[in-house]
Amino acid sequence: MPWIQSSVLYAVSLLDQFVPPGTALASYNKMDPNTIKKSEQYIFPSLGHEVPRSHDAFVSKWFLEKVVSKIKR
Repeated sequence: MPWIQSSVLYAVSLLDQFVPPGTALASYNKMDPNTIKKSEQYIFPSLGHEVPRSHDAFVSKWFLEKVVSKIKR
């Protein structure tokens, strides 16, 4: 996925039956190395395809730090 150039927040659930972790991690690793350097990946070891409520707060904080702060420069 070399066309992706912005920061990416990538979440992987190890028990996900819809998007197996191997597939999710392989797609992350296909990104350009420069994109990976400025991106973040975190893993939910005991979740399936569901999204925990804490994820929303994490995404908001990440978005504020990575995206909004760059717009205000």
